[in-house]
This record gives sequence, structure tokens and C-alpha cells, in this order.
Amino acid sequence: MAAAFHGGATIAWVEDGSGKAISIPVDMRIMAIAFIPSDSGEVATKKARALLPETIPHIDAAVNISRSTLMVEALARKPELLFAGTEDRIHQFYRQGQMPKSYELMTTLREAGVPAFISGSGPTVLALHYGNIADAQEIARAGGDSFTTQIVGVSAQGAHIYNG
Repeated sequence: MAAAFHGGATIAWVEDGSGKAISIPVDMRIMAIAFIPSDSGEVATKKARALLPETIPHIDAAVNISRSTLMVEALARKPELLFAGTEDRIHQFYRQGQMPKSYELMTTLREAGVPAFISGSGPTVLALHYGNIADAQEIARAGGDSFTTQIVGVSAQGAHIYNG
């Protein structure tokens, strides 16, 4: 919800029991292609978290931490780093049985060099693109009939009241 209020991309954390959030700049060339499965409901966050192991290998934690920090730079100034920034070794693999079509689509997109990932606890897949809209539309076709797709830009402005 923090991104909806702040706009752009948001880094959120808990400190002393209180939720905190800051907005980070986003290169406005970046578009997101959302692939929403046609035949699947929302995956409950609690259920998705239960699929994760209690412990993870050190190397996987190190990779995810480095990718998280890299993603900040990719979003703000270097979108060519989006593919590396979206690599995940902690969440998606363990949840693939819960959303096999989403996992398969994400894997197919990544194999084609598209920065793609499962959004939140799933099952929506997000692909990021910073080229032209025609290329984004081509990426959107990868979902076929199994997914509804939407191509959206990033709003730099958070929630606001519109006085038409």
C-alpha cells in the first residue's frame, strides 16, 4: 500500500514496531506488464509464506540481498540492470507448486531475457520493460489465453484527490 500513497517505487520496513516507507525515484521509461491468471484466485500471503523453508542457504540470502539493492539502482537510473535486479532465490522456487502456470510463464520470460517475477505472494507475474510500447505489447502476448494482461506505467504521484 505504501507505493499507492507515495508514488513511484517504495521501500518499506518496520522499525520499533512501526511501519515506515520512503519513495525512490523511478526512470519513467519503465513499464510493467502484468499477467493475471484467468483461472486462478489470489494466493493468501499467509499460505504462500508457509511454503517457504525455515532456513535458506547463505548464498541464496546473499544473492537476494544484493539483487534488492541492485534493483534500487535499476529502477532509478539504470534500467538495463532490471534483469539482474529481479533474480530471486528465496521465494519463487518454493511456491511454484502453488501457481504452476505463473511460474512457467515467469521462467519462459526470463529465459527470453525479460526481467520477470511473481508479484508479491502471487499468482500475478510482472515483467518490466523500458523500450517502446510495441515491444511491451509483444511481451504481453506471451501470456496467451491463460492470462489477462495490462501494460502500465509508473506513477510518480501517490494517492491524491482529483478535483475535476
